Amino acid sequence: MHSHLIIMIFEKEEEAPRVYDALQQMRGSPLLGLENTVVVTKDGHGNLAVAQRRELSPTGVVQHHDLTSLTIALLFGEPPDDMLQSLARKGFDVRFREQVVRAMANHSSALIILMSQDSQVDRGQLLSILKLFKGKVYETTLPQEVEAALAKGWEA
Repeated sequence: MHSHLIIMIFEKEEEAPRVYDALQQMRGSPLLGLENTVVVTKDGHGNLAVAQRRELSPTGVVQHHDLTSLTIALLFGEPPDDMLQSLARKGFDVRFREQVVRAMANHSSALIILMSQDSQVDRGQLLSILKLFKGKVYETTLPQEVEAALAKGWEA
């Protein structure tokens, strides 16, 4: 099994929080996959702020919350090169990480959604909805081996 990682980057700091709020209002139909969503903003000095937006799933359980936090640290932290190489061997797309980091310019924001493979969310429908908001979408998967390594504290 694996998780889907969807990142939508916006040119303005206020956009990702605004899009998250808009998605919340659109939730009349099936769950949009927001139970493991993080909003990241980058100010004019390059400082990142993370706002976790955890919600209950239809079963009443918050899922993947630790994996979400670890994934954010992997993307926007400064993991050691040997750890990145180890995760790459396990299937993590290091180039994806580099693209996302480069795309997060000063005064930008990102909406980050981590969806487990067994999620009841239609990923295609979610992506179609996200594209309405005119941000740049990046998508990858986190193989089970990468998830397990992150859960162990990034051990090689």
